[in-house]
Amino acid sequence: MISIKEYAGLIKSLPVGGQFTKIKKDSKFWDPTNTEFSDDVKEVVKAVFDECSGDERYINISRVDIKNTEGTKKKIVKILMWGYPGGGRYGQVQNILQNLNDLTTWLEAINGKNFDSVQDDALGELPEINGLGLSTISKLLYFFDVKIENTPCQIYDGKVIKSLNINHQIQELSERNNWDRTYDDYEEYINLLSELSENCECSPDQIELFLFMINNSFNLG
Repeated sequence: MISIKEYAGLIKSLPVGGQFTKIKKDSKFWDPTNTEFSDDVKEVVKAVFDECSGDERYINISRVDIKNTEGTKKKIVKILMWGYPGGGRYGQVQNILQNLNDLTTWLEAINGKNFDSVQDDALGELPEINGLGLSTISKLLYFFDVKIENTPCQIYDGKVIKSLNINHQIQELSERNNWDRTYDDYEEYINLLSELSENCECSPDQIELFLFMINNSFNLG
């Protein structure tokens, strides 16, 4: 088992902002004329397709594109397209989009702010939306620059959790193997990434991308 510091050079070189997702222009779900979308959602989805670069078949949405997006509704839609290019499972994303106005109100209230915990009363006033789980919430908190006790929120999805629980190659990531989708675990996770980023002199989201892409796919021993 090796120390993560041995991969500090690789981690610091990861171009996090450039990580992008391709969305088909003829996507069945993300079609701006999707009859299940409200007129408001249709308008925002069309605007995203119109402004994003790509080719004749796809548009590309990167992390930096999302970070630089003006307009809360458009930013939310880009996050969902980036995270769920196929529309998610079991109507998850459709349910979220049906509550776009409530989600917009919540995110505008917490955008860029610092809270005592993920369960802080102010932060905890998120709308109850079927399908809005911690994986999606963590993406929203990350892209809207929310902090918990001055620690930046990071993405905490299924692949990251799998990387933490199964791939015990890195000493600093192997002290526990029972990470779960709970708020307590999430707060411990963002604190861990903040600590590791200081040790590696990189950003916490570079550690997250290392977990997502490298630790999940390569033998590092």
